[in-house]
Amino acid sequence: MSRTKSPITILAGEALEPFRRVMFNGTAWVYADAKDQHHAVTCQAIANAAYGSAWTADDSGIMAVESNGTITAPGLAYGADDGKVSATVTETQMGVVLETVAQYDIAKIIQAPNPSGLLYSNTAASSAISNTTTATDFSLSYTLPANSMKAGDVYRIKGQGIATATNSTDTLAVDLEFGGVDLYTIAAADVADNDIFEFQADVLIRTIGASGTLVAHGFAGAFGAAGTATARSRFKASTTIDTTAAALIVAEATWSVASASNSCRLDAFTVERLRC
Repeated sequence: MSRTKSPITILAGEALEPFRRVMFNGTAWVYADAKDQHHAVTCQAIANAAYGSAWTADDSGIMAVESNGTITAPGLAYGADDGKVSATVTETQMGVVLETVAQYDIAKIIQAPNPSGLLYSNTAASSAISNTTTATDFSLSYTLPANSMKAGDVYRIKGQGIATATNSTDTLAVDLEFGGVDLYTIAAADVADNDIFEFQADVLIRTIGASGTLVAHGFAGAFGAAGTATARSRFKASTTIDTTAAALIVAEATWSVASASNSCRLDAFTVERLRC
């Protein structure tokens, strides 16, 4: 495996196998489990309370780690229990495997130490929402895989849309949702043709699990003509979210009257993840 540094010497806090992800627990080195970021990868078998060698996690090149199941190349590898990797999505994304591996094989991984960046952006406007009073999701959305969130993650969501046609004094409302949590609503208003709306939210994951928590803040622009719509700050106090389930990020529109003359669409929708 290509490496740029010599291995370091570590003290094992339990019996360690070679090619396993390990972390320092304050006293010694132990296996990193699925939810844990590792600090090194063992070069050799190390008995409990004995010293041995490991590559540090910031070494460049290809990381070699034992797999606990099949990972098909070029697929993503994620942290698994006992210092292994797997194809099962967790909050600790390791990188891309270069060759397909089976259980007990040593996976060759191009590391992805900081999986931040753009997760989703649209290349075309959404489908129109028209002639209904049912709250309807825009066709632009992004779903976070189950168990992919990590405490401290920030998800930045931005969107802009337009009421392309309107009827009489009928009203339009727009909601922004994250994993089933209503972040905030652009209140129902009597919209005119070509009125726009805009929103932005920073969602901070405080804790993970079936009873995980999030807080959010941002702004939503009230409906209005381009150049006149006003932004209002919004926030979401600590709220429960199940991070073990897939989380749909989506905006929805609700018309007060079902009319073919009422139509709106989402022109821009982006989702970013910021992770330390």
